[in-house]
Amino acid sequence: MRCVSFKHVLPPAFALVALAIASGCEEDTPYDGRASAVDASFDTSARPTGDASRPLEDGGVDDAAADADAGPVDAGSAVVVMTKPLDGRVGVGTATKVTVTFGTAMQAATVTAQPASGACTGSSFQLLEGPDFTSCVGGTITTTDGVAFTFTPAESLGTELRYQVRVSAAALASDGRPMTAYAMTTGFMTQKFPVDAKVLYMAGGSMGNLGGIAGADNACATKPTRPVGVVAAKAMITAATRRACSVSNCGDGNTQLDWVLRPNQHYVRQDGKYVFLTDANGIFTAYPAENDLGTGINFWDGLNPDWTSRGPTCTDWTSTADVGAVGFDVGLTNQWLAGGQLACSLARPYVCAEQ
Repeated sequence: MRCVSFKHVLPPAFALVALAIASGCEEDTPYDGRASAVDASFDTSARPTGDASRPLEDGGVDDAAADADAGPVDAGSAVVVMTKPLDGRVGVGTATKVTVTFGTAMQAATVTAQPASGACTGSSFQLLEGPDFTSCVGGTITTTDGVAFTFTPAESLGTELRYQVRVSAAALASDGRPMTAYAMTTGFMTQKFPVDAKVLYMAGGSMGNLGGIAGADNACATKPTRPVGVVAAKAMITAATRRACSVSNCGDGNTQLDWVLRPNQHYVRQDGKYVFLTDANGIFTAYPAENDLGTGINFWDGLNPDWTSRGPTCTDWTSTADVGAVGFDVGLTNQWLAGGQLACSLARPYVCAEQ
């Protein structure tokens, strides 16, 4: 049997959702015309294939499964074992410096960089600028231990451009061995401002029994295709134990509870496109934002447009027998957070925020 379920929901100004309650109903096609189930289709940008450049930033430890393809690295090998920024990282600040760490001490005089930007010269270290990767960024490269080398660009990097690091076999180990040449597969992508951004991304579609706040957070932090370099993440949903604002837009007298967006923080989405800058309360009110998250459909959130909590929330995200409040990811206006309600038996994604 098939019945109308309105699986998608327009913002409240237009309509509230009509729920399908008959047990044998098929689900309608979602708003954007894509497949009705929201599952692996959300994980469209897989992490780059493993290489020796992918340890995590900020001292984090990634799950073994995600990095198993990198293989063992001999600490004494003349290879690149780490780069910062990571290969595939997005949201990198335009004032960033690039660090390359080798598996053994190198002859510092052989790890060289060209001083001026332009056509790539014969230096052993190169930072190439996309999208064509035919020119190199000029700057200086230094080391204090012969293992980690830091490249300081002569000028700020470009806005929302991709960069690739390459190190040639002309770089020699301290014992004279030539290193194995290295090149980033994807490269890192800058954002619009000098400082690094955090990443907002969607967890794959799930019914409303997310395992509560803890289960949703765990799914965000362990999602195999989460953005490169994301070690810790939390779900941007509200419940009894998580609240953004107790009063409208976190005004006077506001109290927060385990909120997931950082104050005064730039955010980009998974493809590197800029989203917004939060205010001192870790919310965004300067609508419209530059970009939504690009899904075009509803997502679990439990939020009002003014960032106060809005029920119902699938019994604090533990049930498929109730209804839950959703946002609407079509243009990041003040209706982004409030897209009506959906049956908790339907699969919907939710926003994950890098911590």
